[in-house]
Amino acid sequence: MSKTTRGYSLSVKLTAAYSVLILLVSSVLTLSLYFELRATQRSAIRERLHDIISFAVPLVDSDYHGLIITPQDQNGAYYEIVFSRLKSIETTSKAINRVYTIRPQKDGSLIYIVDTTPNLTKRAKVGQNYQNNSPWLTQLLQTIDTVETTSSQVVKPVIEDGLYTRESGEVLLRGYALIIDQFGHVNGIL
Repeated sequence: MSKTTRGYSLSVKLTAAYSVLILLVSSVLTLSLYFELRATQRSAIRERLHDIISFAVPLVDSDYHGLIITPQDQNGAYYEIVFSRLKSIETTSKAINRVYTIRPQKDGSLIYIVDTTPNLTKRAKVGQNYQNNSPWLTQLLQTIDTVETTSSQVVKPVIEDGLYTRESGEVLLRGYALIIDQFGHVNGIL
C-alpha cells in the first residue's frame, strides 16, 4: 500500500508531535518571561517614583507651606516659594507629570494647596476640594495621627501598586508623602 492510503509513517507523526510540543513549551516560557519582565518593570517604576518623592519632600519648605491657608495666599510670596520648589521637582525629572500638595481637613476632606499644572485654567486653586480616590492615599492619611504623636517616626512615601490609564491613553502612577514641619506636625501631603 502507498503512503497516501495508509497515512504517514510513525517517524513523521513523532516528528510532528515533537514539533508541536516544542512550540507549546516555548509559548509557555515566552508568556511566563513576559509577565515576569512586566512585573519587574513595574517594580522598577515604583522604586524610581519612591526615590523621586523621597528626594522631593525635603525640598518643600514645610513652614512656608503651612502658611498657605486661603485662596488669597496664592498671590503671596510663600506660595511662590513653595510653587517654585515644586516646579523644580517636576522639571528635574521627565518622568514626573504633575506635582501638587494637598492638606487634610478636620472633617476628613482634602483640599489642594499648591498645584504646578502648567495650564493656569486647569490649575487647582488653594482650598479647592481634592477627590480622594486612592486607597494608598487613605493608607497614608491613617498614619497622620501616629506621626503627630511621635514626631521622631519617619513615614515613608506611599506609591500606588498599579498603573492606571487616563482617557488620553497616558499611563500614570501616583505617589504620596507627608509634609512635616519643624515641630513634627503634618501640614500637607506631596
